[in-house]
Amino acid sequence: MRRFKRYVFGCFIFWLAASASAYRVVRLTSDPGMESAPAWSPDGKTISFQSDQGDDYDLCTIPAAGGAVTKLTDLSGLEGQPSYSPDGRYIVFTGLFAGVHGADEDIYIMPAAGGAYEGFSNMPGYDALPDWSRDGAAIAYSSERGSTGPNKIEDIWVQPYPTGEPRRLTFNGDLPAQCPAWSPDSKNIAFNAWVTPSTYDVDIFVVPAAGGTPVNITNTPGVQEFHPTWTADGKYIVFDRNLPENRDLYIIPAGGGEATRLTEDPAIDYAAVCSPVDNRVAFASNRNGSFDIYILYVDDTSPENR
Repeated sequence: MRRFKRYVFGCFIFWLAASASAYRVVRLTSDPGMESAPAWSPDGKTISFQSDQGDDYDLCTIPAAGGAVTKLTDLSGLEGQPSYSPDGRYIVFTGLFAGVHGADEDIYIMPAAGGAYEGFSNMPGYDALPDWSRDGAAIAYSSERGSTGPNKIEDIWVQPYPTGEPRRLTFNGDLPAQCPAWSPDSKNIAFNAWVTPSTYDVDIFVVPAAGGTPVNITNTPGVQEFHPTWTADGKYIVFDRNLPENRDLYIIPAGGGEATRLTEDPAIDYAAVCSPVDNRVAFASNRNGSFDIYILYVDDTSPENR
């Protein structure tokens, strides 16, 4: 429960040509409660997300063009942080069910249209924030397994699909590494990680999926940056930057460089995920009072849509 709640808060060159105020933003959900953690279907037509409309978090879907919300799960527990398989047939998600591995988070897979779920990570301890590789060969997630200190610390792990031994990808010592996001070619994984023990020192990194040294692409001391997501062409990474005055979305070249602001609102904009087929970005925000799912249309700069 405690960690699941903690994470409720996973393009092209002309993305950088217009100011943030020129981009069209459309509210997609408007139900009571908190909607967050959006995920695009591979064809860009559907968005899955987590919602606490009921007594706990469930998985829901909504057409990306707008429409009725469909509830996928109604289980006794928490389901959230969805990610689609590349063929669109399945959703991998984080589940927290009483009596399973000491009532801690694990990774599960279910049909994208709803139905029975199956365990994937199947390990005692905390596994969460899964992301399915675009080639379908593996699922990356945050996990505490392998942490030996008094305080359990997450690293990024990669597990082959449908079966295989999980492999630890990051070794961040006593500092957490979270929110893995596969590049479109499945060769790299972006993630956020603490650089120092300071609460306000979290950067975005990229590491080869086969293993290697992570590269800090934001390198902004004293700032929190979370939830990386790759643009459809793999050239840029979108993330949210948490500042004292607000939390907005930014975009940066995948190899590092200067970040450009995409949203500029006094609310909290976070947990962005780029469409796999075009320049839309789904994200969660409380800009209308409660947390809902929004879509940023980066290629729409017509004045009437500002």
